[in-house]
Amino acid sequence: YQTATREIYTGPWARGWIGSRERGTTPIGEATVPSGTVRLRIVDRDGRTFNRSVRVAPGATENVFFDLEGPQ
Repeated sequence: YQTATREIYTGPWARGWIGSRERGTTPIGEATVPSGTVRLRIVDRDGRTFNRSVRVAPGATENVFFDLEGPQ
């Protein structure tokens, strides 16, 4: 399969998963992922969970930002 790079940023910090793998505390930079649709999960410091599916083009480096303090 082809890969891409995904970077995840949140405001404020949170724990992040790409697929089923925890990647640590945000910001998460340059995580190699399979191209196509990738499932992201963010858990903020209050334990709230945010899920998002995003498309990643083969060979691309793409960023995603979760505003955890804004309206949900």
